[in-house]
Amino acid sequence: NLQVPIAAVRQFLGKEDLTSTGDAERALAHWGVPYRGVDTVQDIIASLDRGHIVIAGLMMNRISPGNDYQKGASPPALRFGRYYPFDGPHSVVVKGVTEDKGWFIVYDPNVWDGNPVYWYSDGTPKGKDRYYPVAEFARGMADLKDSPKGLEILAVPSQDAARRPAGQAPGSVSPAQPAAAQVS
Repeated sequence: NLQVPIAAVRQFLGKEDLTSTGDAERALAHWGVPYRGVDTVQDIIASLDRGHIVIAGLMMNRISPGNDYQKGASPPALRFGRYYPFDGPHSVVVKGVTEDKGWFIVYDPNVWDGNPVYWYSDGTPKGKDRYYPVAEFARGMADLKDSPKGLEILAVPSQDAARRPAGQAPGSVSPAQPAAAQVS
C-alpha cells in the first residue's frame, strides 16, 4: 500500500539518470521497506515461493526481442520477450514465474507516454505482466555489475512510512521477521 512517486524517489536520490541497485537499497531503507539481496534466478524463484516480489537488475541485451518488438499498438497476446531497443542495464519487478519455471512474469517500467511502441492495442502498457525467459534473465543478471543483482521485498511498510516526506529520516526497520508482501 506504499505509493511513492518516482519524482520523490529521484529527488531523494538526487539524480535524474540511471540508478543502481545501491540506489534502490537507499530508497527502500529510507521509506522503511525491508528487503534482502538476491543474486541468482534461483534466489528470485525462492523469493516468489515465499510470496514476495523482487526488483531485479539485468542487462536487457540478453532478453530476446519478442514478436511485438518495436511495433506499436500490438495485440496483448504478444507479451513475450523484449519490446523496445534499449539493451543496457535496467531493473524490472519480478512478480511471478510460470509453472514450468521457464518464464518470469515481470512489470517492466520502460513505458513512455505518447509512443505506441510501448502500448498494446487495448491501451495497456506493454511492461505489465510481460514474460521474460528465465534462462535469458539469468544471463542478463550475470552480466550486471551490481551486487547484489536484485532486492527481495520482504514486507509491506507501515502507513507511517507511506506518509513520510522524502527528506524525513526513517525509523528502524528489522527484516528479521518478514511478512508476506502484497502483489497487485
